[in-house]
Amino acid sequence: MRKTRVLEIAVVVVGLSVAGLAAKQVVIQTTDVRIGGPAGPLGGGPPSDKPMTTGKGLLMGAVQDAASKRGVAGAIVTLSLGGYAPAQVMADTEGRFAFLDLPVGRYSITATRPGYADGTYGRTRPGGPGVPIDLSDGERMGDLAVPVWKHASIGGTVLDENNDPIVGAAVRVLKKSIVGGKRQLAQGPGDSTDDRGMFRIGGLEPGDYIVALPMTMSGDGPLERLLGDVGRGGGGGAQTMTFTMAVRAESGGIGDMMMSSGAMAPTGDAATAGITEDGHLLLFPTQFYPQAPSVARATMITLASGEERNGIDLQMRPVRTARVSGTLTGPDGPAQSVSVVLSPAEQDDLVTPIGTLSVVTNGRGQFEFKGVPTGSYTLRALRSTGGRASQTVSMGGGVATFTMREVTVGGPGAPLPNDPTLWAETGVTVSNTDITDLAMSLRNGIKVSGTVAFNGGGQKPAEDKIASVIVNLEPADGKTAAATSAVRGRVETTGQFTTVGVPPGRYIVRVQNAPQGWSFLGAMLGGRDVSDEPVDLAGGDATGVMLTFTDQPTELKGVVSNSGGAADPTAAVIVFPTDSSAWTGRGNPPRRIRTSRPAKDGSFTFANLPPGSYLLGAVPDATAPDWQDPRFLETLSRTATRVTIAAGEKKTQNVQSAPVR
Repeated sequence: MRKTRVLEIAVVVVGLSVAGLAAKQVVIQTTDVRIGGPAGPLGGGPPSDKPMTTGKGLLMGAVQDAASKRGVAGAIVTLSLGGYAPAQVMADTEGRFAFLDLPVGRYSITATRPGYADGTYGRTRPGGPGVPIDLSDGERMGDLAVPVWKHASIGGTVLDENNDPIVGAAVRVLKKSIVGGKRQLAQGPGDSTDDRGMFRIGGLEPGDYIVALPMTMSGDGPLERLLGDVGRGGGGGAQTMTFTMAVRAESGGIGDMMMSSGAMAPTGDAATAGITEDGHLLLFPTQFYPQAPSVARATMITLASGEERNGIDLQMRPVRTARVSGTLTGPDGPAQSVSVVLSPAEQDDLVTPIGTLSVVTNGRGQFEFKGVPTGSYTLRALRSTGGRASQTVSMGGGVATFTMREVTVGGPGAPLPNDPTLWAETGVTVSNTDITDLAMSLRNGIKVSGTVAFNGGGQKPAEDKIASVIVNLEPADGKTAAATSAVRGRVETTGQFTTVGVPPGRYIVRVQNAPQGWSFLGAMLGGRDVSDEPVDLAGGDATGVMLTFTDQPTELKGVVSNSGGAADPTAAVIVFPTDSSAWTGRGNPPRRIRTSRPAKDGSFTFANLPPGSYLLGAVPDATAPDWQDPRFLETLSRTATRVTIAAGEKKTQNVQSAPVR
């Protein structure tokens, strides 16, 4: 069973405004080159990692500003070798560093410095992949460059309809990426406007961003209902509240970390724009720069390394809102304490929706959203039984303490809940008239079940190893992701498996933690591999899925060279299906679309590709931040090499790198 550890992080809120807690790093500069041996002068890794053995190898280089190629003084450089405690040194005033007495092994070198995006040896673009360093016995390398990118910033002003500054408006940036062939926008840092209505958001990696000013009002959530007048600042005097957020660190076949947290609407001018004569709230609706009501119409801002982009101004106009209320019913009557979410219809490419309102039903199953602007929305309710949640509130002496603690039991062998997952969904069009009679009924979620099979000449894994296989259902598109996150399943020692119920939608079956000596081949349902091609779950449970493992995985390897015939370690090698319909909507990451950075000698390997027909191409890695973009793949397909991989086949195919034109 997966072990779960809960860490509690306290955030103090004084007078209902968040007090920033800034972590500062003290950097000591020196004019000397810092030399690190196997242990490293600045400390090692976790206690469980053993000290690095000594050898005769040497690695030297410099941390460089990627734009100017100048050395970056005071950067912390970390040398890592699997199974050993990492070694650290501080770069000198010219960015130089050195590690000596190194044993044979495959190393990675990373660099961090306040004001810069982290760097890794071999990285050619912010956030891109690095390249490992293979060090032989007694080898000495002295020209290693580790690039870092100076942080950029976005600044501007938020005004109201009268050109007066709005104080306390929460401005956020959304960072663009391409995942599974589709654009995704993930929430990045934010800032609140000052008394001049001005904001500045720093610490941004070079890249593409959208600026958003989220809607400033939400319905009565659990915090507001539980804290009552204290939560609203009633009772006179300044109120102090302490929020405790649960951080869930889970270790199992694959490590991951998840965090649950909450957020409050800002106070000040941005909290509300007033009230109409008939009692309806006036609010500033969600707006995207420059004056777009939806993310699809927003202007993308491209930031270069170290760029300070100012003049990103927004002007807000209040709108009349309406109340949306109704009743949620379950199989046993009114559904109490169930989260109900109202989200704008045009948000499929947002990883974390903006402008989404959330409330919790009361003891009679009733819910109400007090301030909803005109527009089209999706109303969803989900009662998931994948974990347990508890809330504790204590008050006294003018101080309220709100503790939210969530513990989820998951991973291999963990029992599934007995109670079914329940869901409800409906579309809502909001005008200036209140909606008071919405009735929603919860329905049972859909489960996926089947059998695990092992094909090959090797001995079938032991029962406990079979039960360690991890099966998840992953939403395949934005609409499904808005309804639920990935959910787990359980594999029995007999090889039978089933998943937790999910709302209807398109899903990918994800399988991980294969027993040693075996590789996952595919998940077949009705002649389709639903680990690659999404399955549309609707109407009833999906049964008879066959999860197949093989002891004869495929392998595609080769060497990438430049136009002159020399090895090209700066390239990105990309393999993708010949069928263009498989370039989108195949999960994150898609099984059949992969990229690899070659080693110093230009060699690359793709292990365990599903059998099929592929295209293989190579481009300069610096030009491939959106390598999963279908438009990029369409251009690359014109010069790529066709490769067919059969089950269990080991194939060699060399490729030449060339810019995509």
